[in-house]
Amino acid sequence: MATFWRYVKTQLFVLLCGIVGPIFLVAYFALGADPTMKWMFWTGLLITAADVLIALAITGFGARSAAKKQALEATGVLALAQVVGIHETNTRINDQPLVKLDL
Repeated sequence: MATFWRYVKTQLFVLLCGIVGPIFLVAYFALGADPTMKWMFWTGLLITAADVLIALAITGFGARSAAKKQALEATGVLALAQVVGIHETNTRINDQPLVKLDL
């Protein structure tokens, strides 16, 4: 269900960015499907279809990255880093100084 809501939010954003497609479709049907305005139908249909495909791709990518992040948070992962700075925080926990590391 979380993926569905992720898709809905993404689709709304993509349609907002590509609003010209649905506007062309509404205008085409509102003006009575005039043969001289046929370009408006096909352009609106193409832009709207592209919006849907883009939203599906973004949703799929986001769902995969969220699953990877959740797996890493659950199991943990070792990593190497280079410490470039250490700063004292003037806080002690169990008589041990707490420091801030810059990586």
